[in-house]
Amino acid sequence: MNTDATVPGPNRSNVYRLQFPCPTSDLISAFDGMAERFWKRQVANLDESSVLAQTRDLLLPKLVGGELRMKDLEGFAGVPV
Repeated sequence: MNTDATVPGPNRSNVYRLQFPCPTSDLISAFDGMAERFWKRQVANLDESSVLAQTRDLLLPKLVGGELRMKDLEGFAGVPV
């Protein structure tokens, strides 16, 4: 495999002789189904993160400015304070 003069590496004919596994369409479909769940969860997490950031950006200045008190938020979104 070591055929290069300066940097060790494979040459073209050595690479062409390598064999690579080719997954079946069933295996590809199974992987796709599993990966799709992760992609959907990622999108849901990004959406939820965006909503939480908007809620924070809306409430935090009011809390810091004294316009809103923690007592006022008790039970908001079903979370006890």
